[in-house]
Amino acid sequence: MRVDPLLEDDRVFEPGRPVTVVRGGIKESFEIEFSRKQHGRLILKLRGIDSISEVERRVGSELSVSEEQIPPALQGTFYTFHLKGCFVVTMEGVETFEQLKILALKVRPDLVQGFLFGSALTASGIDTMSTTVWPFANEISIAKRAARR
Repeated sequence: MRVDPLLEDDRVFEPGRPVTVVRGGIKESFEIEFSRKQHGRLILKLRGIDSISEVERRVGSELSVSEEQIPPALQGTFYTFHLKGCFVVTMEGVETFEQLKILALKVRPDLVQGFLFGSALTASGIDTMSTTVWPFANEISIAKRAARR
């Protein structure tokens, strides 16, 4: 069975690991008997699928591995499916209120830094920054409400 894996870690497809083949709402459980790489794709032999015709009946199926069966990510790596739903944008070099206003309306970054905010802040500076209402905040709120309509 030829597979185009979405996971970057080949340990997921080691012999003995359970997998589920899903097609048309029908789920079949199998165990990986054998796996190898060929031309950037993965070739699997699943225990219980013993002929080409049995493989051909499953063309276009989804092969899934339960999250519990996935080995922990290697140090310094991650599985991309762990990042789904995450979106962090950091903007650096913001020097004017006009830049910040444009970024806030168009890019909507999660984090912003730059000389507009000064150099590193002390604890009291952080407190002051976090309680300050910026002069363009009302414009951003109005623009956001208008964009939702």
